[in-house]
Amino acid sequence: MAWRLWHAQPVQAGDTDRPFTFIQAILFQWVNPKIWVVATSASAMIAALSPMAQATTLAVTFSATNLCVCLFWTYAGSMLKTLLADASKWQIFMRFMAIALVIFSGLVFL
Repeated sequence: MAWRLWHAQPVQAGDTDRPFTFIQAILFQWVNPKIWVVATSASAMIAALSPMAQATTLAVTFSATNLCVCLFWTYAGSMLKTLLADASKWQIFMRFMAIALVIFSGLVFL
């Protein structure tokens, strides 16, 4: 994967490229294993509360966290898109990511 990142060329967005719709994003969460692990762990931690209190606590906590995370990634993505519009900067970024992938993959074996 690092080899392919190192040699990757910028790709122009096509007419068929589009993000998930709102409904598709919601449906995707049902097959997202991280969500199931987090939800299971969170519900076990508040098992002493009544069902309505559990639902309210989880809804407020997850909604607030999700809002902050989504705002951060949206802002970071827009900044990155602006930065990577230049082909030479894009290539530097991809090579940096390839090197990081090799280093972090190696850490798995330590």
